[in-house]
Amino acid sequence: MAGGSKPGYADLKRQTENMAGPGQVFCVLPEDIHTVWNETGKVSVD
Repeated sequence: MAGGSKPGYADLKRQTENMAGPGQVFCVLPEDIHTVWNETGKVSVD
């Protein structure tokens, strides 16, 4: 990921977005850049 607008950084673009409901699971490879957002007050696992 070279060619960022700031030296030493990369410009990233979102490729996909998934919303999981209760009991759903998404697998992410260790080398994938990802975030997890919990919009509830309940405990979640990342």
